[in-house]
Amino acid sequence: MKIALLNMMPDAALKATDKQFTHLLAGAELKCFTFPEIERSDEAAAYISENYQTEEQVRAWGPDALVITGANVSDPDLEKQAFWDPLKITMDWAQKNTRSTLCSCLASHAVMQFRYHKKRKPLPRKIWGVYDHRTLMPEHPLAADLPALVPVPQSRHNEVTAGQFMDAKLDVILIHTHARVHLAANKDNSLVLMQGHPEYDGVSLLKEYKREVGLFAAGQREDFPPIPDNIVDDAGVELLIAHGKMVAGATKADQEVPAFPEAEVTEHLHESWKPAAEQVFANWVELVKRLPDPRNA
Repeated sequence: MKIALLNMMPDAALKATDKQFTHLLAGAELKCFTFPEIERSDEAAAYISENYQTEEQVRAWGPDALVITGANVSDPDLEKQAFWDPLKITMDWAQKNTRSTLCSCLASHAVMQFRYHKKRKPLPRKIWGVYDHRTLMPEHPLAADLPALVPVPQSRHNEVTAGQFMDAKLDVILIHTHARVHLAANKDNSLVLMQGHPEYDGVSLLKEYKREVGLFAAGQREDFPPIPDNIVDDAGVELLIAHGKMVAGATKADQEVPAFPEAEVTEHLHESWKPAAEQVFANWVELVKRLPDPRNA
């Protein structure tokens, strides 16, 4: 199985994202590429030059499937993002030359907008944490051997609603009352869309929280960030609450902010979603093997 990985994540997450998807796609031959239109630091550009291929090289390699990561955006209008036009071209190519494309998070939002004319909607508050999703279609190949409740990390300010997926004639496979739709697919499974981040490591959401605390301490965020839901045990929550109080106090008194207790809190992290994430990706790989190859049509 040959799988292409289009990594659109920002520089700080580039290497980690490669590692995360490589783990989930273990056993497949993987080649990575990104869009040159996405601005990169010198360090990230050097990493890409050493470890990635160009999209033209990846296309010539002839992948069976394509995985597309999420991305960070500077503007809520996706059409203004550097990846917008290249992504449309890549998706058109993939539809004719691969058996299936799996999109993560923001890539799913972009595809829903330019392919199905369904724009994502802002949420009342950020969905941030790990949530148990139920299976609406237990008979679907992507849901094979999944538990009754499937934990999935989520981190987003926007969503494509269940109604929008259904209006687009897509199957909604995994859903949560608060976190909404995570997994959907079109009828022939040539397109799989995820709104969550099953690829995340246990520390991924903790590092996001650490970043937001740093922004608050630097005066770049007005409110103190909430702790992401269900990422640590009770003792870990107490540690984060205590640290938050110290940060708030130090900031108010214009004193040095205490260091974030990452190592200590890491001992209290949950990684409940890993087995289910591995199962979904294994199901997808097995499904791809059975799908028709459009290049033979």
